[in-house]
Amino acid sequence: MVTESAAIYPYVRDRSEVLTLAQAAKTTEKRSPRRYVTCRTSEIAVQVADKTFTAPGIEDGLLGEDGIDVLAGWLSVPTQFLDRLDPDLQQRILDRLLSREDGEVQLGIAPSGAGIREAVSPAAKVIPLASLFEVAINVMGEGAEVVDCWAETGEFRLDVIVPEGHDLIGGDPKVGDLTRAGVRFTQDRKKNLAPMVSGYFHRLVCTNGMEDLDTAFRLRGRATTIEEMLAELESNSKALLARSQDRMKAFYDMRTEKVDRPLAFVTRLCLDAGISPRLTTAIIDAMAVYPEDEITRFDLVNLVTHMARAPKIKSGPQRKLELVGGELIADHYRRCTSCFHRLDEKVGTA
Repeated sequence: MVTESAAIYPYVRDRSEVLTLAQAAKTTEKRSPRRYVTCRTSEIAVQVADKTFTAPGIEDGLLGEDGIDVLAGWLSVPTQFLDRLDPDLQQRILDRLLSREDGEVQLGIAPSGAGIREAVSPAAKVIPLASLFEVAINVMGEGAEVVDCWAETGEFRLDVIVPEGHDLIGGDPKVGDLTRAGVRFTQDRKKNLAPMVSGYFHRLVCTNGMEDLDTAFRLRGRATTIEEMLAELESNSKALLARSQDRMKAFYDMRTEKVDRPLAFVTRLCLDAGISPRLTTAIIDAMAVYPEDEITRFDLVNLVTHMARAPKIKSGPQRKLELVGGELIADHYRRCTSCFHRLDEKVGTA
């Protein structure tokens, strides 16, 4: 392990305004759907200029900041294309497409002028965001710290870690290097897929996040009601949190595990994870501050996951980088000792 410095971790995030889980839940509630209305798509009329809409039982409803994009997604209109058009042309396109649609849609409408936040199949079982926060609070407690929270119209992600003084804090207190355990909740709300939970670890010195994704903890379809799905999600979350101390110990044990040919190893890691050539090159360039004959698996985990903190990086590449760190800690896969290619055989994940 090399001596760490600001040169190694240039993207340390500001932790001066950390929200608790209870505070994040309250903030998100203002923009979360409270009411769901099912109607024929052809019965929806929008007024693009003043951002209002009407539907059966709704008069002068507010579209909100994202309402037009939500309806465009339901109508399979690329939002980037629609956003480039002037309001008159947007109006004509939406009028035409809405009037031609023969099926029904379920609209999720948020209070306080936030407007239309979701548009899904009328047969879909929609889990309220408030219920996902309730699961998180049951597992982590209201005082848990939120690292990231995205409650967008099509995506939900919540990264939450244990608070200061909790038992599930690992690392090396002698040198002030601590990592807090937690969980990451995700859901593709645009497709209304089942929510997922992963193990999550947050190293304080570099503010890196690492995701331990284990398919054994995916919802398996046994649940037939929303209540059953939430109960299974909560059970999985508690199980992941219970094993986190072992994961953190494995992480810090990597400080003594030197890596043979680190450049080839990192290149293979990024290739297997689908990391773009541009990001891979950036990671390799960042390795210049490490003595090649001293670099450890611990160093590589922190190097790769810190790149996820780079400014303007999108959520997809960010999560891929954090998953690379989690995979190395959990050691889910065997790798070829020659080319470092990930082999198909999966080792134990208990």
